[in-house]
Amino acid sequence: MTVLVAFGACPAAAAETPTSPGPSSAAETRLDCAVITSQHYNPVLDSWRATVPNDCGRNIYASVQVDFIWDPKCAWISNGRSHQFSWGGLPNSKPNYVYAC
Repeated sequence: MTVLVAFGACPAAAAETPTSPGPSSAAETRLDCAVITSQHYNPVLDSWRATVPNDCGRNIYASVQVDFIWDPKCAWISNGRSHQFSWGGLPNSKPNYVYAC
C-alpha cells in the first residue's frame, strides 16, 4: 500500500515542476515600453548581445525572448537605464522582444 501512495505522488510532483524561462509562463508579459534597440552576433565568440533601454517610467525585471534556445537570465533595469543581454547561440538565434519576468 505504501508503494501505491508513492506512485500516486509522482505525477503530482511532476505537474508542479517549474516551467523553463521564457514568455510561456502566465506571470510573464511582453513589454512594449522596453524594446531591443541594438543586437549583434559575434561569430568569433559565437555569442549574441542585445541592448534594451528601459523607457517604462519605472524599474523593470526583464529578459529577451530568443527562438530555439533558452532565454538570457532576467535582470533588473532601472528607469531610464539600459541593459545588455548576452547569450551563446547560432547566428539565427536573434532576440524577438522584451518581456517582464
